[in-house]
Amino acid sequence: MTEPTVNIPLLRKAVEWAEAEAAKPWELSEWNQAEVAVEPQWLQSESGEQKADECGTCYCIAGYIAALDGVMVNRMEYAAGVLGIPRTDSMTVSPLFASQNTIEDVRRIAESIAGERL
Repeated sequence: MTEPTVNIPLLRKAVEWAEAEAAKPWELSEWNQAEVAVEPQWLQSESGEQKADECGTCYCIAGYIAALDGVMVNRMEYAAGVLGIPRTDSMTVSPLFASQNTIEDVRRIAESIAGERL
């Protein structure tokens, strides 16, 4: 059985989206690595402010990729599959999707997966 090929264009698109969103003020950003997908009623800053972005929903990298295709369940598994990222073990889909990742971590891990600069 052959190893899956990494979908570098999709990986690049997702990283560029996350970086653009991370550069925005918190209340306008649609990137939230801590959650696969967060509906508007759950989005509050540490000070308690409600997010006021266009649709109010935020995504991590996996959630964003799944949302592109309208996938609403098993988003991390779906994103790993379309990206061509194998599971690291039976419980972990990919370090790319870890909730504690900073935007710098996202790029570093994505470039490691791609084997090239994105």
